[in-house]
Amino acid sequence: MFEALLRISIMVRRNFIIFFSLILAYSISAKADDKLVDLVKKIKPAVVLIQTFDDNNQPIAKGSGFFINNEGHIITNYHVLEGAFRAIIKTSSGLEYPVKGIIAKNADADIVKLVANIPDANISFLKLSDIVPSEGQDIVVIGNPLGLESTVSTGIVSAVRDIPAFGKILQITAPISPGSSGSPVINTQGEVIGIATLVVKGGQNLNFAMPSDKIIALEESSQTILSLSSASLTADSNDAQLFYQKGLKELWQENYAAAITFFQKAKEKNPQDANVWYCLGVCYSKLGRYQDVIASYQQVIRITPDNDEVHYNLGNTYVNVGRYQDAIEPYKQAIRINPDYAEAHNNLGVVYGKLGRSQDEIEACKQAIRIKPDYADAHYNLGNSYVQLGRYQDAIESFKHAFGFKADFADAYINLGVTYVKLGRHQDAIETYKEAIRIKPDYADAHFFLGITYGELGRFQDEIESYEQAIRIKPDYAEASYFLGLAYFKLGRYQDAAESCKQAIRIKPDFAEAHYNLGISYAKLGHNHDAIESYKQAIRIKPDDADAHYVLGLAYGKLDLYQDAIESYKQAIRIKPDFAEAHFGLGDAYGSLGHHQDEIESYKQAIRIKTDYAEAHCNLGNAYSKLNRYQEAIESYKQALKFEPNYAKAYYNLGVNYCNIGHYQDEIEAYKQAIKINPDFIDAHYNLGLTYIIIIGDKGLALEEYKILKTLDTELANKLFNLIYK
Repeated sequence: MFEALLRISIMVRRNFIIFFSLILAYSISAKADDKLVDLVKKIKPAVVLIQTFDDNNQPIAKGSGFFINNEGHIITNYHVLEGAFRAIIKTSSGLEYPVKGIIAKNADADIVKLVANIPDANISFLKLSDIVPSEGQDIVVIGNPLGLESTVSTGIVSAVRDIPAFGKILQITAPISPGSSGSPVINTQGEVIGIATLVVKGGQNLNFAMPSDKIIALEESSQTILSLSSASLTADSNDAQLFYQKGLKELWQENYAAAITFFQKAKEKNPQDANVWYCLGVCYSKLGRYQDVIASYQQVIRITPDNDEVHYNLGNTYVNVGRYQDAIEPYKQAIRINPDYAEAHNNLGVVYGKLGRSQDEIEACKQAIRIKPDYADAHYNLGNSYVQLGRYQDAIESFKHAFGFKADFADAYINLGVTYVKLGRHQDAIETYKEAIRIKPDYADAHFFLGITYGELGRFQDEIESYEQAIRIKPDYAEASYFLGLAYFKLGRYQDAAESCKQAIRIKPDFAEAHYNLGISYAKLGHNHDAIESYKQAIRIKPDDADAHYVLGLAYGKLDLYQDAIESYKQAIRIKPDFAEAHFGLGDAYGSLGHHQDEIESYKQAIRIKTDYAEAHCNLGNAYSKLNRYQEAIESYKQALKFEPNYAKAYYNLGVNYCNIGHYQDEIEAYKQAIKINPDFIDAHYNLGLTYIIIIGDKGLALEEYKILKTLDTELANKLFNLIYK
């Protein structure tokens, strides 16, 4: 009974929650609707319908407009009044007033300010916002589409575009139809954030709005108010200004090729219009036509030498094509014109960095920060320049400032992590990379650098997972595939390593390091012919890679192609004369061909370069021994043991050479030392047993070595046994 009641209680509670949620949702929705109704009531009296007439008093067009003060000043689109001889306005209450004339206009922005002849000064008007709206901000548009008076539409600001040589333009989702042009675009506080401008393209209505700062910036004529008939609002179809305006509208829509066509026509009509050249440069830049960009900006500078923005953009263009030295002067010119141009100082710093002028980079970034203390990019670039100079602690502070001012600055976290690694603070680096990933989960570089840091800590499985994550996000990430191969190699997974290197090469065919490490993986798998081909590919891409020539020599040696090995080692030495290992390999190849004097000279070169090269001393001893120069061999083995006391093979070879000169007790001690270091050293046990039976004549000691050999090599043990009892 209790359980049944409990279930009923739970059901009632659930139903109450659902009911409450519905009430809450309805309540919120209702409140939002009420707010919109109140907003429309407030706005509507300030919005007017505009009717234009020709010189025969015939209606031409209808549009919308709105009052911005109680003096009867009205804002509408420039194109609404094109061709008009006179116009009237009609308010939401149905009253009509004649338009007295034009007091300001901006044809490029499609804005005009009118004044109406209104006897009653009690006018409802709208306040202009001086703040550029954010993308996603809710808006309301009230206008007169298709002659339907005071129609309301809602939407959001879908994009805020910054058009060089023009300024910002808003794209909105609220529908605009013919007749709505000139409508106010209102935020939720009832302020005008822009004026609606209709653009018709291919039968589709594209909804734009000029931000209100364009309205605020309108300069009123100091002359008498211009009547419509004398204001020259009728455009000549062959006029440079008309072509320019058409180009602007294409530019707004990001139709750069079409915009270029109109701007070129405008340029032909008026070659001295700097704005036309500037817009041409912008469009060329968007299409990657950088030489045309440079030529266009140079024309702007010719016409208007003190245009700081054009100098700045010219510098940026030089950077885009890698002409860093050429970029310096335009940035300096921009700064000369506008000393407080923070972005120009910052970019000048970036260019200095590209040219290796780290100290100049630091000074330029500091200037940018002095002007604009919260300039995150400048702090970030300053950090990068400190890293280049090894000033890691200063770099850390700069990167922290960067994401202090820009919390989601993932790149700053990445470079902070790299700096921590430079200081050996790997755990701090890991946490920093993880923070970058938290900000930007699909940031392949963050996963990649996290993997590198795990690798440096020997956490190879974590390293592999990080690289795999980077590759999942960015399948064509050649470097991640390559480093994944290196991680597999560390774990002895040579086949996986080879496959990862192959993937890196598929993505980036001229990735020399990937070809090189593919060869290393093949060598570990015993695929020496494949290794040779991989090394040759690495050398084709990077002919002066001494390491690639060296490992190619090793691969030839494994296939007994000693003459080819010699040529490869010589190439490595030609590129890198102090390459001790290459001299050593060359000596080994000479020895295999019986060229012992050349062998000796090569080992001596290796030792000259690397005095403590124990293996070279040991092999030099072997070469002397082959020439029966036993005393010199003994001295070489002693040198090897000086630098590597636990070198069992050197003790063994020392014993063999003591035997050759009849120093049997020294021979025995040398074999014992070899066995002490390596108890399973078969040859040392066998030779020690031989010495005991043949030289010393001690069967008991020889039998002890036999017993040990039985567990290591039965055949050799039996051979020793037969010698003992013959």
